[in-house]
Amino acid sequence: MRKGFYLLRDLGIILAAVIVMVFVGLGFARVVKNRSSLQPRSPRPAVLTLESTLKSVISK
Repeated sequence: MRKGFYLLRDLGIILAAVIVMVFVGLGFARVVKNRSSLQPRSPRPAVLTLESTLKSVISK
């Protein structure tokens, strides 16, 4: 019975780690995509990159 409990706990930890990694990966990809799509046709690239950098720092 105890062995099953430890197995469940380990699976839960692994699952949580995978979920966190997926969310971090999605957020990072979105920031990179936004940055690359905003820069070419924007009147204020410096302001926009600063804004996206701040947003990515705050979201972490």
